[in-house]
Amino acid sequence: GAAHHPVAGRGGGGGGEVVVGTEADDFLVVAWLLWCRDKDRFPIVAASMAYNIPLVLVHDLKEDCAWHNKLQPPVRQVKQRVTSALEWLQPEDLGHLRILEYLQGLHSTGKLPSFVLVADAAETTFAGSPLTRLRACNESSVLVQDSWVTLRQTPRDEKHL
Repeated sequence: GAAHHPVAGRGGGGGGEVVVGTEADDFLVVAWLLWCRDKDRFPIVAASMAYNIPLVLVHDLKEDCAWHNKLQPPVRQVKQRVTSALEWLQPEDLGHLRILEYLQGLHSTGKLPSFVLVADAAETTFAGSPLTRLRACNESSVLVQDSWVTLRQTPRDEKHL
């Protein structure tokens, strides 16, 4: 989902620098990594680089992936640990908790961008920057979209319009 100033609260874990890019002051995409795969298996990385979309990949992998040291702005990775009391959670829930704690850290240090898009690292890609559309929303908007599909991707749905 996407949110405009979505987080308030206790601060904590991660903080870090906002990714350097032409839109870094306004917009940030955050996704979590569950495992180390070849970066070519994560289309969000290539799309972020192609369209200069600031992207932070949060994780708690035991070892850095071999491709992490090859990441270039606007893409970076951040190790984000969660408290051991919550390790019983499902991996997907831990991933979302890592994102929340990372964003809370940005918020507590005053570095949270105006727009944050939380994305799935394994399935998300971009055909351009979504920042223009996000700016068109009013200030109190919270946008949540589980799936973004165009009619060209699903021609059978075009018949129902």
